[in-house]
Amino acid sequence: MLRKTEIPKEYIDEFYDRLALKKTNGKFYMALARKDPSVFATYVIGMQGDSLIRPYQDYFFNAILNHQRVAVVKARQIGMSTAVAIFALWAALFNKFPSGVTANTKIGIISRGEDAAKKLLNQYIYGLINQAELHLNKVAGWVDIIQQLISQKNSEMIVFSKTLTGAKNGSYIKSLPPTDKVRGLDLDIVFVDEAAFLNNPDPDNFIKTVVLPTVAATGGKVVMLSTPNGVGNFFYEIVDPFDKYDEHEYFRLFYPYTINQDEKYLKMVEEQRRLMHPNEFAQEYECDFVLSGSNFFNVEVIDRAIDDRVKDQYRQGQPVVLGIDLGWHNSLTVITVVYKDPADGIIKLIDWKRFEQHTTNDVVLKYIDYLKTIYNIGTIVVDNCIQAKDFINELQKAGYYVKEFDFHKEKIPAYVRFKQLLNLGVLKFPRYDVLIKEMKELIKEETSLGVPSLHKPKSGSDDVIDSFVMAVSAISDDKEEFRAELI
Repeated sequence: MLRKTEIPKEYIDEFYDRLALKKTNGKFYMALARKDPSVFATYVIGMQGDSLIRPYQDYFFNAILNHQRVAVVKARQIGMSTAVAIFALWAALFNKFPSGVTANTKIGIISRGEDAAKKLLNQYIYGLINQAELHLNKVAGWVDIIQQLISQKNSEMIVFSKTLTGAKNGSYIKSLPPTDKVRGLDLDIVFVDEAAFLNNPDPDNFIKTVVLPTVAATGGKVVMLSTPNGVGNFFYEIVDPFDKYDEHEYFRLFYPYTINQDEKYLKMVEEQRRLMHPNEFAQEYECDFVLSGSNFFNVEVIDRAIDDRVKDQYRQGQPVVLGIDLGWHNSLTVITVVYKDPADGIIKLIDWKRFEQHTTNDVVLKYIDYLKTIYNIGTIVVDNCIQAKDFINELQKAGYYVKEFDFHKEKIPAYVRFKQLLNLGVLKFPRYDVLIKEMKELIKEETSLGVPSLHKPKSGSDDVIDSFVMAVSAISDDKEEFRAELI
């Protein structure tokens, strides 16, 4: 998915006019730097020539100034870490977003791990300060002007006692790990770099319960940046690359490598294309969320199959199939209810139940009896593992027609058949988040023996999609043979 934010030509022209100081006849004033982070980078830090700020970096600055939530999908090495450092330093040196009793600007920088966050502070922000000191000494004869404004400086935090224009300050920039250490802080801006790779066992919960509350009292800003890391995670949902949602909380920017047209950079990227696996290159430089060589289902096809009207389209008395994936150990028992709509020939998922862990077979059997009061149950598909034998016997004694499903032999053909039906547009299901996440995260691989395999990610699940596939395997009456390899 080479999706790119298109920056209007008028914006780019105005950007270069701004940096050329056309409105001031080429004269620089500190007031201009206080107003504009790109002017600050150019004339205070001295980022000129090859290091001149680029239009997409300025567009990023403008997005932060005009929105409370910003999310950036970015390629590697296009200068976005530098852009974060510039904006943070500019905001702190001029106390641009003061809040609270102390009326200072409080900036937090979170990255995938504590060391990565410290790197942004120590390598990028401190590096920009050193560069600015050299530039200001050269053009204005100022010696250590910024160093004189620093009241505290260490590997985790920098505090400024005064602004660059001499006013009382107290603003700070603090590096933070993606842990509960962030909890309880009040911040005016939070940058979350490499957001899709946070070293946290539950990054979604971390963002919701730890990061967002840090800006609640201040009305502050949250800015997330990352290269993609597959689908189904919170960053994927925030940036919504395929526009499955009509509204978005975050202002989104998509910056694949083509956003930077610098000749040296493009040459380096082409060298990386030659050296890297195509899937890795697609993710790291083309901002592709779906690694075509690993994801079994196409994300866009999944999103097209979502239809919240399917249950309303069911007419009482029409036969349904139940798919039952029995849970063992760490997996959960799931029942899905599927039928083929005679009105349009589409196979539809209309009901489901995901039981708690260690639910007994008796509870599951009672639930099936409950479903019988709602639906005309024609077939029940159950995994025929050894542990399911008693359960299958109980179903048969109760008068249900049971089709046993052999996962060892039937899984791959059933999934391939399911995928083909999905691609043909004859499968529909409501927006059931767990199912959609499982489908988007399902990984296909080839074993060392050349045998195709499907599996869930380490922290994911596949109970619901397994149940759905089992049900669909029994419902279609097509006689066409389907190839049993992964396609």
